[in-house]
Amino acid sequence: MPQLDRAIIFTQIFWLFIVFSGSYIILTHFFFPLFVKSLKSRKLIVEMNSIELKKIQENFAQNQSILAQVLHEGLVTVKSFYSSEFLLKNSTKSDSTLLLIDSKLVLTMLNIILYCDKNTLSSISLSSRTYNPIHIE
Repeated sequence: MPQLDRAIIFTQIFWLFIVFSGSYIILTHFFFPLFVKSLKSRKLIVEMNSIELKKIQENFAQNQSILAQVLHEGLVTVKSFYSSEFLLKNSTKSDSTLLLIDSKLVLTMLNIILYCDKNTLSSISLSSRTYNPIHIE
């Protein structure tokens, strides 16, 4: 077989070694550092994004807890205002100056405020709607 001839095989092995060594040196010297740099920069970008995401999530959770606390304090303030003696005296007084509707409204407001709590407030869904005015001509 001519491809296994002793006169030809040594030159083929020589050139195979030269081509392989040259391509190996070129790849490891020029292209491999670029690939490593690209991978490191991508890893740093992912790490920085995850740190930013954690900061945003912590900030959001903190703001949400502050908002819940403020709402709760406001609810307590409103409850204390409406459960004061002044409101109870006006709502239970049988003066002729108070109308029947006014006294019912005061009692309804008092009951709503006194029995409204954090669970009730969280069950109320607040969603924004787009404003689409109807043009009547």
